[in-house]
Amino acid sequence: MKRPLPALDCALLQRSVRQVYLTNAGQQLLQTTQRSFAELTDTLRQIILGDKARCRKCLSLGKC
Repeated sequence: MKRPLPALDCALLQRSVRQVYLTNAGQQLLQTTQRSFAELTDTLRQIILGDKARCRKCLSLGKC
């Protein structure tokens, strides 16, 4: 990424001869994204477990 993303108006990556580094903005975005994905994963897990429990209840009672 030589040019910054237009919406951000800042670079997320910095490249040297042999490596690519995250800029401070890139590190911030990575941390926020990781937290967001972790929260989404937890929420999906809760939904899935809730659906499984609801299905078991339906099966044992014979109705939902």
